[in-house]
Formats: sequence, C-alpha cells, structure tokens
Amino acid sequence: MSETNVVNALDWLDEEGWIPADPALRGRAIRMAQAIEYASTLEPDEYRGTMIPCQRQTDGQPCLGFLIVTMMDNYDFVAHCDECNEEEFVITNWQGTAWDEGGDDEDDDDGPSVFATEEVQARFEAALEAIACPLSANRLLGIMSSAESPAVVMEKIMNVTPDPPSQKAVDKFIAVLMDTWNNVRRPELGGKTPAEMRSSGPIVKAASPGRNAPCPCGSGKKYKRCCAN
Repeated sequence: MSETNVVNALDWLDEEGWIPADPALRGRAIRMAQAIEYASTLEPDEYRGTMIPCQRQTDGQPCLGFLIVTMMDNYDFVAHCDECNEEEFVITNWQGTAWDEGGDDEDDDDGPSVFATEEVQARFEAALEAIACPLSANRLLGIMSSAESPAVVMEKIMNVTPDPPSQKAVDKFIAVLMDTWNNVRRPELGGKTPAEMRSSGPIVKAASPGRNAPCPCGSGKKYKRCCAN
C-alpha cells in the first residue's frame, strides 16, 4: 500500500486562502478543495462517494475508481479509492476554508435554534476563537444537538484544537458552552431546552387530606362528607 499524504489544507492554499496560481500546487489544491466540499458536512465515521477520479496506477494501468471521503473522530478526513482501496490523502485544518459547506447554513430549519440573536452567536464565536478551535459556531452547535453531555462536546473540541489553550481560556469557554447547552432544543426533551425544562419544574400533586380531616374547602365538614364525594 502506498504512503498516505497527510495535508494541512492551508499549506496548499495561497495567503488569501484560495487556489494558488503556482502550477506545482494548483492541481493538488483543486483536488483537495473538491474533497472538502464532499466531506465538510459529514460527522465522524460517516462517508460519502465522490466524482473525483483516482490518480493511482495498477500494473501500469490507470485506476478507474473514484475517491470516497470518510470523516475521522478528530474531524480530519481521509480520501481513499473505492476500486484500488488506496488512501490518497488525509486533510487536516480544512474547517473555515472557502469549501467548508458545514458551518455557515444559517437558514437550516432542521438545526438547533439557539442562535436566534447575533449577540449569542458572537459570544460563542469569540469563545471558540479564544481557544483556537477551528470549528464554526454553527458546526459545533450541530454537534451539541446530538451529544449526550457537555463533556462529550468538550472532548470533540479538544480533539480538533491544534494547541492546548490556557486554563483561563478554557474556563471562559466552558461558561459559554454551558450557557449555550442549556438553550439548545433537544429531541429527548420533546424539543425543549434544558433551561425550559428546569423553569417549568416538576408537576407536584398535593396530597389528599385524610377522610376524617377537615375539608380544605373551608366548609367545616369532614373531608369524607364533603369534597371527597
């Protein structure tokens, strides 16, 4: 099996984050950009077929297969051929590039609605930037909507954050994360947010008085001879 090329997406782009004019990189960058478009909306362990042809050769003949992109747990993705099964490249640091389709769909009716205000979104974007996390706020919110707990979300964030952030930055991020978590509508809560569930509180049914106790209606009769009937 050939050696897999691990590529930081920014290394194949120009200073403005676009396809470079340099012919030595241009073809590879276009190929990478096409793969990012296919992969960017995937979640870990999901994969998608593409129309990107394989460039390998087998026994001197060009491979007739096409690439399949698979998202990894750390949100890097691998592209391999469905015919020769060779891995062509692993792409890292692709989030936020011009071909990232997963983080900017503000009109997605199926997603959580916590970003009803620009103020809330700005807080979350600032918190992500402070810890140098490459995920967009909307992409992370999609992860939050299906995660079992804030700890699971935090683990995913740390997996894709290149350098360990300071404890101060982490503490500030956790505060924003918890505030956001409490306002994400969740299917298991009937479409309500954790905050809404807490504010509604449990329904407490008052205990019935004993049958020989005074009736709570104030009639002066015993309960069994009044409202119990």
